[in-house]
Amino acid sequence: MQVTFNASVGLLGAIVNETDGHQHAPVNSTEKKNGRTENLYKIQCFPLYSMLVAVGRTQVDYFSLDVEGSEYKILRTIPWTKLDITTLTVEWNHVPEGEKAITRLMEENQYIKFGQISMYHSQEVVYVKDFLYDFRQYYD
Repeated sequence: MQVTFNASVGLLGAIVNETDGHQHAPVNSTEKKNGRTENLYKIQCFPLYSMLVAVGRTQVDYFSLDVEGSEYKILRTIPWTKLDITTLTVEWNHVPEGEKAITRLMEENQYIKFGQISMYHSQEVVYVKDFLYDFRQYYD
C-alpha cells in the first residue's frame, strides 16, 4: 500500500491519505495549507511480516508500535501464528477503533494485556504473549 505522510509537525508526523495501489497519491511536495507549509511524502509500505521474513527473523523479543493512528490496521495484518513476538507496546490514543478493539484483537491472538503506560502525549498498552495459553485451554 502507499500512503501520503505529512512530516511538517516534526516528530509527530501522520498519514493523511492511504491508497491501495490503484489510485495515485500525491508526489513528494511542499504545500501551503491554512497559512503553513506541509511536507507531504508518498511512501510505499510493506507488511511487518514480509520485512521480518526478508531479514530471516520471525522471533521478536520486543516490538513497539507507534504510528499515530494506524496501529489497529497494522496489527490486523500480522499473521500471529507465523510470528513469535514476546512483548509489545501499542500506542492507542490516536486509533479510531480505540484501545478496547486493540485489546480484543490481541486477546484473540493469545496475548494478555499486561499494563498501560500513560504519558502527557501518549497512551500505550503493554501486551505479553500468553505462554500458558495451551495449558489453560484444557481447564476451561
